[in-house]
Amino acid sequence: MPQEQPPSLAQVEEFLLRHGLPTENITLLPPAGMVNHVFCIGDTHCLRVNRQDVEEDDAYTERAVLPIVALADIPHPRLLVFDDSRTTLPTAATVYEWIEGETVGTNPPTFAQFRVLAGDLGRAMARIHALPTDRIEERFLDPADPYDLDSELANATREMTLDGYHLSWFARWGQRLMEAGGPTPTRFIHNDLHGGNIMYDGTTGHLRAILDWGDVGYGDPAIEFNTLPVWIWDDLLVAYESEGGTLGPGGEFRLLAHYIDSAFRFMSADFVNMKEIHSPWWPRPLSRWAELTFWMARGASPRWSEAFQLAFD
Repeated sequence: MPQEQPPSLAQVEEFLLRHGLPTENITLLPPAGMVNHVFCIGDTHCLRVNRQDVEEDDAYTERAVLPIVALADIPHPRLLVFDDSRTTLPTAATVYEWIEGETVGTNPPTFAQFRVLAGDLGRAMARIHALPTDRIEERFLDPADPYDLDSELANATREMTLDGYHLSWFARWGQRLMEAGGPTPTRFIHNDLHGGNIMYDGTTGHLRAILDWGDVGYGDPAIEFNTLPVWIWDDLLVAYESEGGTLGPGGEFRLLAHYIDSAFRFMSADFVNMKEIHSPWWPRPLSRWAELTFWMARGASPRWSEAFQLAFD
């Protein structure tokens, strides 16, 4: 099925004029797996048009959620225009203020910058997880993907990407981790906190903004960490906990279990958009395993020792 074509430049200009916005220097950004057609308008505005061939409800979710996000002092682009009239554009569209900075997914920070970013991001994540879900209509909230390592291991068995001995070993370890993790808490989550949605200052490393609030929902806060490099977890969690964030009892066990689940998911040959996304940060089949290797070489903190021990007992 051919990919949906973005609106024409003439359509975009007409839309911007209707809202009294500038029309100079309009640039269509590369798709990079996005669910929107995104246009940069000079250095002042960003236009997002929901792609109908992917999903069309993101704009409605963001309109409902962003006023609550703003009250919690979470850095994000300000929503300036919401338009679902479909007068000039084929679907709902939003205009945001332009935020200067780099995205982790496009221009990854240095290791030193990542440690600075982890501090800001950990505190922001704590504020996200403290947001009330009862102030947002249920229809705008997406439940987080459930832990399903058994299915991912079944895929690995069919695709013969790992030997049977180690598949059994990971199945046993995952089960033990989830049992030790105890009851799963339910919190408000961003639900799409990958490198493409995190902006930072390219000079200082500090967080500039968290983007794309169209998939927000509720679930285990530990899930929110599995899209971030495992080797900054310690820095993230120190900042997260300093802001009052908590994963609940057994959080480290569930966090690692979700990460292993994610690692096998990215190994699957069925993983969507794998070849279409050109971001240097977008995980590839071996990315999670490379992160774990880096983490082990750097030296994980003692807080993870019990979770690792469950792999061998």
